[in-house]
Amino acid sequence: MALVAHPLHFVKNGQTRKDNTMAKFLISAFADEAHNGINGQVEALKRNGLFCIEPRAMNFGAVLAKTDEELAAIKKRFDDEGIIVPSFGSPIGKYKITDDFEPHLASFRRALEVCKALDTKRMRIFSFFVEQDKLDEYRDEVIRRMKIMVAEATEAGITLCHENESEIYGQEPERVADLLASVPGLRAIYDPANYVYYESDPVKGLEATLPYFEYMHVKDCLYEGHTLVPAGAGEGRLKEALQKIDAMFDGEVVLTVEPHLFVSESYKQFDGKELKNKFVFVKKYYIQLHTIQPLEKLPIDCALPGTGWVIFCHGVAARLALLASRASSAIAVLFIFYQRGISVFTSAFCARCRSR
Repeated sequence: MALVAHPLHFVKNGQTRKDNTMAKFLISAFADEAHNGINGQVEALKRNGLFCIEPRAMNFGAVLAKTDEELAAIKKRFDDEGIIVPSFGSPIGKYKITDDFEPHLASFRRALEVCKALDTKRMRIFSFFVEQDKLDEYRDEVIRRMKIMVAEATEAGITLCHENESEIYGQEPERVADLLASVPGLRAIYDPANYVYYESDPVKGLEATLPYFEYMHVKDCLYEGHTLVPAGAGEGRLKEALQKIDAMFDGEVVLTVEPHLFVSESYKQFDGKELKNKFVFVKKYYIQLHTIQPLEKLPIDCALPGTGWVIFCHGVAARLALLASRASSAIAVLFIFYQRGISVFTSAFCARCRSR
């Protein structure tokens, strides 16, 4: 297993291992969980040694809603900073299956244009909000719509990647497996926390995802209270997932950090739901759900740099490199907190990264 922050090129995910080479995990991030403006997002990435971003919200609005001129400015800024876009974190598919498809299809076509403007070949999508007692009733319509979008995306040279999510058709492992098998060309994003959050087994979710695996969201959760926690501190079994992915795939595998550990102003730009878990680090105390605990009692190692608090969480990718027996480098998940907000990212540390 190798971990890098800035690759020179991309190779297609999903290639099974043919020799003794290792998966090369490429660390990306939803930078809008650090700041709602492009300057703050770029600064957060740079602070953590990252050069990859999955754009979702930026400059007080959804990236999907940006004009051509705004997208060009965003792309220029990324180019100037050496930032690349492994995937576009679109909201496509997050609407009711009973709603008219045509307006959403227009948004989808605009999302394809956004992908081209940001020079990415992947786009995250969802499989429509469906009442969970009517999944069988609406299955065929979900499949029909997904096939239409995959066909258009394929023609445009874009790979659609489905994320398992709450209250959509593809919420549970069995439905995810059915969806992926029924829509040729559709790929999968594995989000272990989303399975735990809605009482599903993340191991079964991984089994459903692996034949169609494209990349992974680094996020963790506890069954009790549906509490989102630092990666590795929950029940998403990230260690097992990363080991299996490392064993199966060759080439670059994207890991997008999406911790959801703080309700920032920018969070409301892309999700109207109130997060149940609110992690806030203030000086020497760790506050979660109104419970204050001394910092030293945290299930993670802590350090105090010159500015802000840095929390090294050894769960995610972290014990990441240490997970595989042949791992040659280590990775730490950094949580950088400031008085008015929080930046939460994963930063890779290996010999090559340190020498950059």
